[in-house]
Amino acid sequence: MKTKLSIIALAIASGLCSTAYAYEASVDQNGDANTANVTQTNERFGEGVSTAVVEQDGTANTATLNQTLTGGTQARISSTGTGNTATVNQFDVWHANADVSQNGLQNTANVNQNQAVSGMSFANGAEASVVQEGNSNNATINQLGTNTGYHWADGVSASIEQINGANDNTALVNQIDVSFRTTASITQDGEKGSYAETNQTGEDHVATISQVRGVENNAQIKQTGSLETASIYQAGATYFAKANVIQNGTQNIGNISQINWADYATATIVQDGTFNVANVTQDGNNSTPFSNYGLVSVSQNGDFNNADVLQFATRNSTAQVTQTGSNHIASVTQSDGSFLTAKVIQSDEFNTGTVVQSGEYNDATILQNGSLQVATITQSGFGTVAAHNVAITDQGGTNQLASITQSGGAGNFAKVYQR
Repeated sequence: MKTKLSIIALAIASGLCSTAYAYEASVDQNGDANTANVTQTNERFGEGVSTAVVEQDGTANTATLNQTLTGGTQARISSTGTGNTATVNQFDVWHANADVSQNGLQNTANVNQNQAVSGMSFANGAEASVVQEGNSNNATINQLGTNTGYHWADGVSASIEQINGANDNTALVNQIDVSFRTTASITQDGEKGSYAETNQTGEDHVATISQVRGVENNAQIKQTGSLETASIYQAGATYFAKANVIQNGTQNIGNISQINWADYATATIVQDGTFNVANVTQDGNNSTPFSNYGLVSVSQNGDFNNADVLQFATRNSTAQVTQTGSNHIASVTQSDGSFLTAKVIQSDEFNTGTVVQSGEYNDATILQNGSLQVATITQSGFGTVAAHNVAITDQGGTNQLASITQSGGAGNFAKVYQR
């Protein structure tokens, strides 16, 4: 059975300004290769509520809903089957709502809430939701939020859920241009699938999550403030990795990469302030399957701080960077080793701490309180579970320099105290 149905509702409001209009459209199709098109236009903005519903059951069906210049617009598409396509276009609307629900394989959902013509209205207060059950589905939400931060209706929200054992799915949320108080979330699960979520409140944020060839990976980005940038990349047969980026402030940057068998790796970046940068890379080097267990934590509270952490071909290693104040630099490199532990804790301003580790059972701690402190710890020895190699620098005041190098066997201890 193949049908094509088009509905065009052109509402030209005339007469008394107090007149209220409601425009409703409903389509129900059962079969294969069906097409449904619904277009609703209100030429006098705000003079009525447009509602459109399309339900399809079958294979290779296509549904398109177009709604322009209305307030409180509602659109819903529900489909069951294989190879179905659902598209919702809502242009120049206030408080629009779009819901797409698909159950089956190889389905595609697209929601666009933005301007029909550049320079016109925005999708103020728009909400979009896509729920897909099955494998090889694709979902995209594009939103252009308010153009006035003080407007009562500003802000857009987006949600994508790909659930119930879904594999090989794709989810994308775009919130572009001037979008105040935006929110976005992505959820993915399945035997080979991963979980991804983005939540954004504020303006002009950029969030990117990419999960490739992994199993049961977890990624979350949460941003508040303005002009924040965050990315999470999990790939290269990495299993059970977890990554979190949490940012509050202005123009902070947080990046996490977990790649090449970085199994059971966990990384967290928390930033609060302005112009902070944090980069974390956990690379299994395809040599530590199912036993990486790397743990990285970066916390920055202040302005213009920089932290870089690399774990390369390590097992059961931990790195922690904590920065409060401004203009600190911290670098931790752990490579080709096991049971390595590094801590860099900095406060006040303009301190620099560097840790480089390899080998086994090496522990390094840098403590800096004051300004213009510089500390470096290098460890390459092979400690034991009963006799770790330990290096500590503890600095307070101004313009101190400390350096510790350890190599060789086990049980070494060194501490530099400058206060």
